[in-house]
Amino acid sequence: MPWLHRYLGTPVLTFILNLFFKAKIGDCNCGMRLITKKAFEKLQLKSDGMEFASEMMIKAGLHKMKIIETPINLYKDKRSKKPHLRTWTD
Repeated sequence: MPWLHRYLGTPVLTFILNLFFKAKIGDCNCGMRLITKKAFEKLQLKSDGMEFASEMMIKAGLHKMKIIETPINLYKDKRSKKPHLRTWTD
């Protein structure tokens, strides 16, 4: 993960989601989530890109849904390729 995402982007976005939407999460960009069908239908999610994770956390916070996080380990990709995430457009 690029340093800009790890030390600036993710912590700042997580802080904003927790402050304004009462999401109570530790990492807003972790894509590992489970959600019940009932909760999914209640959230009425519209996004289909990178903003999907933020929309899910915002709406879950607004609906006062309980969010439980399970820590995961991120291992460096050993393949020789550049990251595909674009800092300012994704």
